[in-house]
Amino acid sequence: MTHIDQSAVENTLLKMLSADRFARLLEGMERVDLPLRHVLVASDVPTTHVCFLERGLGSMDVSSIDEEVVEIGHIGREGASGMHVVLAVETTPTRTFMPSCKSRARESWCRWRRFSALSPMIPR
Repeated sequence: MTHIDQSAVENTLLKMLSADRFARLLEGMERVDLPLRHVLVASDVPTTHVCFLERGLGSMDVSSIDEEVVEIGHIGREGASGMHVVLAVETTPTRTFMPSCKSRARESWCRWRRFSALSPMIPR
């Protein structure tokens, strides 16, 4: 099991979790590199992981029927990609990726599959 000191993480969501929930979430979590243009969440595809950004900015966009792409939001160290899974929804029409900018995240924590530690609404 990975050992991470909760007080040392930079992601606000991870810092705010109770010690018990943080410990449960930590099981299966790993630090990953997020290169430029890396897709964190693909649109209309089942989400397999949630990434808690520690540095940089993730960009969320959506495509119209005419293939027009509109940026609809950002995710930074205050949040995580794929938060629709907290609502027990597997897919989303939006895409989240690491845009090409100097402030991109180099490393973040990703949690694979079991998301119950994030929310009391999700059955354990």
